[in-house]
Amino acid sequence: MPAPEVNIERVESLRRRRYRVSRGVRVHSEAEALDFINAAGFVWLLPARDAELPNLHDAYVAGRSDTSWWDWKQTLPEKKSCYYAKAMRGRGTFISWPFLPAFYAVYGPRRPIEQGLRHRPSAQQRILALLGERGSLDSRELRQTLAGGPKGRREMVQALQALQTDFLVAPCGGELEGWSLHRWALTERWVSPRLLREARKLDPDRAASDLVRRFVGNCVLATVADIAWVFNWSRSRSRAVVDALIRAGDLVVVSAADLGEDLLLNAPDLAAVAVS
Repeated sequence: MPAPEVNIERVESLRRRRYRVSRGVRVHSEAEALDFINAAGFVWLLPARDAELPNLHDAYVAGRSDTSWWDWKQTLPEKKSCYYAKAMRGRGTFISWPFLPAFYAVYGPRRPIEQGLRHRPSAQQRILALLGERGSLDSRELRQTLAGGPKGRREMVQALQALQTDFLVAPCGGELEGWSLHRWALTERWVSPRLLREARKLDPDRAASDLVRRFVGNCVLATVADIAWVFNWSRSRSRAVVDALIRAGDLVVVSAADLGEDLLLNAPDLAAVAVS
């Protein structure tokens, strides 16, 4: 049976609404930014050339010259309105609280920090130990304590990047004046214990399916290659997650003129974008 064909103009119209770049649905304030994050589950701070994903920059800017949206990566986490870190592909990512357990189940530590500390590079060990001893610290305090010269600063930046990707450390606010500075905390101390308990009970495969389902829903159309890139998974793992979602009826394989076949669509969206 051939794959259903979708109308690419309808796909783009639906995508623009979900990305909040259509007239009437754009983001104009911090409160609307939070609504956007909660509706999408997870969005990037900035657009990427490598993959589709809703992002706060495009949803807000639309010809504006002000940069108030840039501050929201500090103010939203500081209010504990959502989670923010360089999580997906090392890019600034806002994650709604309902979706944080799925990310943590897939990427976060499966054992207490102390047990895995000795297996990490020394710069990461020092950051984790320091935050464990002194609580949250801003980037300047970390540099003064840890970084010696340009090489030390590079090691610190790289270590913070890796610790964010592994959901061990996260920004929890920061300065807004000049070039903003994050304030850092251990994820397991900053995130609600209830959410961490929920994350540790989740099956990682089930959590991965939840992330893929929402990713495809946000982008409207996606491929296995898109999923592998965005989530930094192997092609075989991505294929296995997709196949399970297709069998469950959550995803459907469709085709589109000029885009070929083997495109993935959330099943509930088919009626809205199918060729009449």
